[in-house]
Amino acid sequence: MMFILKIKILFKKLFWSKIFLIFLVSLFIRLYFIFNNYPFVFHPDEPTIINSTINLRYNLNPKHFDWPTTYYYLNYPLYNLYERFEGYSNRNNLGIYFSDIDYYIVTRVLTCLFGALNVVVIYYILRFIGKSEDLSIIGAVIFSLFSFHISRSSLALADIPMLFFASLSFMFLVRNQAKSLGINYLLACFFAGLSVSTKYNGYMIFFSIALYFLLIKKLNFKDIWLYLGCAFSSFTGFFIGTPYAFLDWKTFSKSDSPKGAFWQFENVGKVDFITQFKSFFTNLYNISDLVNYVPLVLVCVFILNFFIKRKYKSDSLGLIIISQFLFVLWSVSGVAVQRSQYFILALPFIAVISVLQLENLKNYLRPLFGIFLIFSLYGLMTLNDENPLAYFYRNLEVRGDRSKLNVLYDDSDAKAVLDSLKISSDKLDIAKIKPKDTHILSSKNLCSYQDCKFNQIGLIETPLKKDKLYIYEIKR
Repeated sequence: MMFILKIKILFKKLFWSKIFLIFLVSLFIRLYFIFNNYPFVFHPDEPTIINSTINLRYNLNPKHFDWPTTYYYLNYPLYNLYERFEGYSNRNNLGIYFSDIDYYIVTRVLTCLFGALNVVVIYYILRFIGKSEDLSIIGAVIFSLFSFHISRSSLALADIPMLFFASLSFMFLVRNQAKSLGINYLLACFFAGLSVSTKYNGYMIFFSIALYFLLIKKLNFKDIWLYLGCAFSSFTGFFIGTPYAFLDWKTFSKSDSPKGAFWQFENVGKVDFITQFKSFFTNLYNISDLVNYVPLVLVCVFILNFFIKRKYKSDSLGLIIISQFLFVLWSVSGVAVQRSQYFILALPFIAVISVLQLENLKNYLRPLFGIFLIFSLYGLMTLNDENPLAYFYRNLEVRGDRSKLNVLYDDSDAKAVLDSLKISSDKLDIAKIKPKDTHILSSKNLCSYQDCKFNQIGLIETPLKKDKLYIYEIKR
């Protein structure tokens, strides 16, 4: 009876806590964007997660390891529940309409949940570091409003769960600041392995673990069993999420085919040191597109102050946090193919460092935080920019008998939209306009000169004019 009472008190305390409210708001914001571009999927990577998960019903071995498989297995039971509900609905004539797009919605909801839970993890990282309740809450809010994290949380992709497990790994690592326990090291290594098993670039979190053992735990031969336990724990985390990396090593180790993991590592390519050095500073600026300018400025000021005042001599944990952020930036700058999602592991450390600097600027905390919120509001507006093709689908701009139309397009996504509207279409080749062709959908202005061969009859722009869709009628 006493145990049940304690559980009730715990849940009541959690329900009325600030961090729980922030979690709910963060979850709502992320869920809001899962229907962007509905009923179309324009991101080229989402189908990989969905199709690979569905195919597990035939064989638990996905037989391709361009991505690790943890997120397939996490989604698989949810798909099973969804299909059971669909079958129940059809048998009992509930009148609920189901379509393939619903699989994407199921996975996007799960991704949103991981994204919102990551906000809570940031809060506890700051608490374990020794920061106050208020500063920890500010850190959670800052992280929750990173525009790139929100947009990525609303997609059926593995980046967000990978980041969640990596953040969880770091949380257990810094938990040792209060009391050093072997279980914390084992859990940190387990979740680091699980992070890599969700997406390979999660490997970068091991950099923090290595530095922690070197700078804080200190290497000691007496801890040999702890080191072996951590190695085994990391292996277990990876094996649980991607078991066929070992059970089907022949496929996993391929480097000459997209089916193999080693091919993925080679596919991104490498650049020379000079190019990497230049890219490092370019990316340091470009990362502001992911988190907005205020946190990035706070991070830069904190790092400069940290090294100028030689705080690294007394603050080993601060050095680890800074080093992890710089390591992610430096590592990604060294690959030939660079994409925004490769920088995602830097986001938790940007939030943490921002709070560390805000703590040093107590008098400016409120105005700086207010400026951040204004920038974040602008960032949320940009996330609401749908693909113009989705708007075109819902508000058809081309008039006439659809059976007599033949629309040309220069964006491959347009074909799926036109097929859904049952409009005949072909890929655009201006040099080969045929008599049957009636209209053109183009992301470019084809009539920027006089004597244009086409009549512009429409222009669809996203709210912030990031993307455009020109609609032309072919002159006869």
